[in-house]
Amino acid sequence: SKQISHLEDERQRVAANKKDLASSHDFASNKHKNEKNQLIDLKNKIEKQTVELSKIKIQREKVQQQLTQKREETIAQSHRLQSLKELAAHHAHSTEAVKFLLSAVNKFEGTSFQTQGILADLIEVDPTHEVVVEEFLKQELEYLLVDSASIAHDGIKILQENSAGRATFLIQSQNQDKEGFDEIERIVQQLTQNDPRLIPVSGVVRLSSENEYKLRAVLPQFFHSVIAPSYEIAINISQTYPQLTILTPQGEVIRNHIISGGGTTSSGHLSLKREIRDLDREVGLTQKELRSLEQ
Repeated sequence: SKQISHLEDERQRVAANKKDLASSHDFASNKHKNEKNQLIDLKNKIEKQTVELSKIKIQREKVQQQLTQKREETIAQSHRLQSLKELAAHHAHSTEAVKFLLSAVNKFEGTSFQTQGILADLIEVDPTHEVVVEEFLKQELEYLLVDSASIAHDGIKILQENSAGRATFLIQSQNQDKEGFDEIERIVQQLTQNDPRLIPVSGVVRLSSENEYKLRAVLPQFFHSVIAPSYEIAINISQTYPQLTILTPQGEVIRNHIISGGGTTSSGHLSLKREIRDLDREVGLTQKELRSLEQ
């Protein structure tokens, strides 16, 4: 009886141990399963982060390339702009006489010569008609701006004493007659209103109202000119209105029986000014893009 009781107790202990082992096994199995799932999740996260990191590296390399390109572009544009400004400062497209006088301000003793620059400094032209106007006003654009005839004479004496050539001076009187259009300007206005193919030269040139009044008195041809779309049309208009100056897109200048033409200048005062303006704007935009990339 005692042996049977002992065996029963032993059986119950074994059953309890078996139950505990089964429970431990289930716990360990579940834990292993959870850890395996966590490991899979972690692996997926690592793979996802690796892909994201690769994308970030590619994007960073792309930005670095863009940054390098923009820096090189900015440097190149800045150097070009500086070169153009130096050309403008030294009036590279001016005659030797004009250059000499522009550099002579406050340089020679016993003279009060002063100039505000040249006529080209006062005007801007629509890029489309830049070459046409440049050819038409080639000599006039070189006129030196002075305040009086005596100052112009000082400039002439400097040129004579230094055998530096000839120059033309434009006296900027403050008392110009401010009358409206003259009869020829009315013809220009009527022509361009009736035929939209014709463009008044004064319409493609930007001037302050003050400078327009000044030029109206001293350079009337500036306001007595139109741009025709072709040489044939220009000739026909000139025959009908010989008092007008007719320009063509190819650079011919026609006035009555006088016709000039030939090769055109690739660059001049007006194109240089426009190139400086355009490039200055481009440099500003490039620098803005560069700052955005650096951030």
